[in-house]
Amino acid sequence: MIGSFACLTAVAAAQTSLTSGSTVTDSVRKNNWNYYTIQVPSTSTGLQVDLVGTNNKDADLYIRQGANPTTSNWDFRPYQNSSNESVTVDANSNPVLAPGATYHIGIHTADKGSAGYTLTATVTNPNGGGNPGGAADVRRLRVTWVTDPSTTATIGWEQVAGSAGTVHFDTSDHGTTVANYSFSKTVDRQVSYHGMNNSFARLSGLTPDTNYYFVIEDNSGVSDRYYFRTAPATAQPFTFCAGGDSRNNRTPRQQANRLVGKLRPLFVAFTGDMINSDVAVEWQEWLDDWQETITSDGRIFPILPHRGNHESGGNQTVYNIFDTTSNNYYALNIGGDLMRFYVLNSEVSAGGTQLSWLQNDLNSNSGTTRHLCAGYHKPMRPHQSGKSEGSDEYNNWAQLFYDHGMDLVFESDSHVVKRTGPLMPSTGAGSDEGFIAVSSSDPNATVYTGEGCWGAPLRSADDSKNWTLAAGSFNSFDWVQVYSDRIDLRTVVVNSQEANTGSNTDADPFAIPSNLQLWTPASGTVLSVPGDDSTGGNPNPGNQETTIAFGSSWNYKDDGSDQGTAWRQSGVTETWPSGSAQLGYGDSDETTTLQSSHLTYYFRKEINITNVADVTDLDFSLLFDDGAIIYINGTEVHRTATMDAGTNFSYNTPSTATSSDNATENFSVSPSLLVEGANLIAVEVHNRSTTSSDISFDLQMLTTRSGETPPPSTTDETIFSNGASWNYKDDGSDQGTAWRQPGVTETWPSGSAQLGYGDGDESTTLQGSHITYYFRKEVNITNVSNITGIQFDLLYDDAAVIYINGTEVHRTSLLPSGPINYQTGTSTFSADNSTETVNVASSLLVEGNNLIAVEIHNQNTSSSDISFDLNMLVNRSAQ
Repeated sequence: MIGSFACLTAVAAAQTSLTSGSTVTDSVRKNNWNYYTIQVPSTSTGLQVDLVGTNNKDADLYIRQGANPTTSNWDFRPYQNSSNESVTVDANSNPVLAPGATYHIGIHTADKGSAGYTLTATVTNPNGGGNPGGAADVRRLRVTWVTDPSTTATIGWEQVAGSAGTVHFDTSDHGTTVANYSFSKTVDRQVSYHGMNNSFARLSGLTPDTNYYFVIEDNSGVSDRYYFRTAPATAQPFTFCAGGDSRNNRTPRQQANRLVGKLRPLFVAFTGDMINSDVAVEWQEWLDDWQETITSDGRIFPILPHRGNHESGGNQTVYNIFDTTSNNYYALNIGGDLMRFYVLNSEVSAGGTQLSWLQNDLNSNSGTTRHLCAGYHKPMRPHQSGKSEGSDEYNNWAQLFYDHGMDLVFESDSHVVKRTGPLMPSTGAGSDEGFIAVSSSDPNATVYTGEGCWGAPLRSADDSKNWTLAAGSFNSFDWVQVYSDRIDLRTVVVNSQEANTGSNTDADPFAIPSNLQLWTPASGTVLSVPGDDSTGGNPNPGNQETTIAFGSSWNYKDDGSDQGTAWRQSGVTETWPSGSAQLGYGDSDETTTLQSSHLTYYFRKEINITNVADVTDLDFSLLFDDGAIIYINGTEVHRTATMDAGTNFSYNTPSTATSSDNATENFSVSPSLLVEGANLIAVEVHNRSTTSSDISFDLQMLTTRSGETPPPSTTDETIFSNGASWNYKDDGSDQGTAWRQPGVTETWPSGSAQLGYGDGDESTTLQGSHITYYFRKEVNITNVSNITGIQFDLLYDDAAVIYINGTEVHRTSLLPSGPINYQTGTSTFSADNSTETVNVASSLLVEGNNLIAVEIHNQNTSSSDISFDLNMLVNRSAQ
């Protein structure tokens, strides 16, 4: 059986562990060695090692059991005059195969220069083996939790060849004997993505707190036997690991993965940036390295994957690799009501639909759950000075976390290590960057930890706050033990000490393995987060209730007629059709599809509100495309930034600008317009033109009644949308640095985004064959003092740098750090139309004119395409 193939990178003069079927591509210099090892299972009948040269130098193959070979001490040496050499070790070789042994492979050359080669080692194992493989054409296994982890799990793998495999599983271990397994599950979903045929079988109806053993059978045979454990359904202690930013540093990534296997946690929460570039080879390598978490007895640990900014292919990346939710955010209870874990997505807006979902879920669950934990990628207040503030996350989540008693939050992105004390959002005396330390006895306080050192390039932890307990810079992840009365967190140091670290057992996952290296800051090795008596803080801050939920039913008028103004008045009877939101056309995400080709669409909803005198605040979350105006009982209370404030809109008036698809705005309104009993909420949505490709509408309304003070409200304002006009320079010239400064007059041409060439989706086509392209846009912004944050949604290919008034605020990952110029190419190419959501502080804005400048860089002058578009939103505090 020839095993499946993956790319591994050797480490010169060090032993690199191989798995069956793995192909190494590398080179060795004169009189040097590259060493590899491969473990042969006790059931194996053969080992095949093949060396193929990749240049005109002669690399030599040596193999020895139990120790590294030398030129004078080896078991096998083919002696060929070229680099194409093969060795078969089996019952007929001399010496014969030693099942269960470790074989050491050495590559050496006596030629001048470097001898290039590929190396493949394949184990023949009739009873199962390989990576992870056995006789089945499967590899790169992972188990994901998305819904109830006590009764469900998703098993994922790459189907290398042949028809989709079937998972056979049971609560008893039947090895690789398929006929003895009681249950089988065929594939629910297959998707070809990043060079892999990703297959997912969703298991359900499982028994809580139970080991499930499984094999995968396809038309080539049966895989090795593996197992995972379901979560308990009742409150009993458990452990898990959390961290992020493994990126492309494979040595610490593999060390960390092996440490996970030695700790034997219930699951792993991985908070994003698994890879550096969202391309096939990096994901294949990441999944190969993830196999290092699998224990020698075949235990696989379920993962809760979060999206980071380096998962730049969008939400589809995590969805297609792990079969999570398509929006990359969800929540699940672990240990019954002992803990609820929130997988959040900081790479899309923290407001809008995600905020609405989070508010509703916390309202429903925080009052009945002892511990609340959350994970996401971008930190609210990074502890690295080069990282921008997480204003979007802070503005939308920080107060919500506190109001509901979020106990522990895992952040990433900065490539440093930090722990905070218990915090409360505050800008009062003693606060620092929007937080203030509070007593550990405060049941609502939140502890923040992170920030992403699983294997990413380390940065300096140079931005501590007055509430920071400890900070550092070293490869690490958090090991968490959850009890009824507290959560204990230790930070595991990742380095070569991993090889000497002992292993826990399934029977005692709380033990501290021998030689496990833990962080010992002055504040203590263990960070203990106390639990709440029975609930996660205040379950319903300010007595907030959902008056209109997203997805509600609305009466609508979509025939292009002139409805005047009576339609938005209460007491008017209309015989309009009704349908559930989202309402619209053209995006394929509508619940109710409307007629196309009109400028204006009308929506009405009557609601009954009693005890109006107790209502203190109304909070709306609006989804729209292209513009909208909202009325309460006939009076306008809000219009979007795409609807000019000075325009009297009628049925034949287009919006004043084009919005992004499914744009969102959050705003608060005084309840003074409400009346006792029936109230009318009316909305008109306007297209930019009758040829617009889509329209969208949905709305949520939250009512706060007197009680505890609700969190301060904010609103998003669009400064400019996708498709806006930009001045640009596309002639390949060196523009130095003056072009990005405000006050500089340029006579550049202008054009609407998307700007670029080579993809066929450009509104403005630029010249080809240059490395760097420059873009400028002046914007007028008033009342800067009440802006709390800025969000950019960037589309680019291959890389971009964004400046506000001459100061760099963001650089995408494929550009080097430090100074760059017009001849600086990227390290590799990006995906077509890559996207990033960028959140920055508002401190660089000035009252009046501001300059937004962007430079786009190609990999080289022969690049086939370039792309650029950008929108800008600011978050304002309520007036």
